[in-house]
Amino acid sequence: MLKAILFDFDGTLVDSLTATFDSFNHGIMAVGGRRHSSAEITAHFGKGETEIFAELVGPDLAKAAYEAYSLHSRDSIARMPVHAGIMELLEHVHHAGLVTAIVTGRSWRTTEVIMRQHALMDRFACVIADDHVSRPKPSPEGILKALGHMGVDPCDAAYVGDTVVDIRAAKSAGCISVGAVWDACCDRAAVEAERPDLVAETPKGVRQLFGKCPPTFRGRGA
Repeated sequence: MLKAILFDFDGTLVDSLTATFDSFNHGIMAVGGRRHSSAEITAHFGKGETEIFAELVGPDLAKAAYEAYSLHSRDSIARMPVHAGIMELLEHVHHAGLVTAIVTGRSWRTTEVIMRQHALMDRFACVIADDHVSRPKPSPEGILKALGHMGVDPCDAAYVGDTVVDIRAAKSAGCISVGAVWDACCDRAAVEAERPDLVAETPKGVRQLFGKCPPTFRGRGA
């Protein structure tokens, strides 16, 4: 039976992507780079923020770009609301007796700021950020590290995320894979092409997992 649900952060729990794109461009342009489209930035998602900047502006400018990005991100926290339905979902997960964790490619520094803004710190047993792993998603390292911390086997867990690398990481870890397609920036076709075990159109759709047996579950949530 399901014992734990792990979540991606940006685009899954938090409606942060528009503000995140602005912050990435602020960092890029602070070191003389050109403005990038959301698609160009999204193409690098799954990797850690510092690695993304190394690819976008080069390794020599990556640190300065990241620092400018981090400062801008702190100023834009107010524009990063929790997705509608997430707080209710977390309450249902808690009442179902399931433990929760976050596995994100965002740095711990900015993840913590956003979580404190929305009083999320006490709602998760574990948070694994980019700083805590040597291999970002689609590697399952972060998911497996969180599960190890909670003492839960992969076959008793689900991972919920809005990108291709999230689905691949979940499958590599041996968890139920849940495609969260409620964010406006989500490439739904790409996520569905990975054949996740469940496609959830809203946070409420994730509740289909409750009481299900991961090895046999496949479905679609409203």
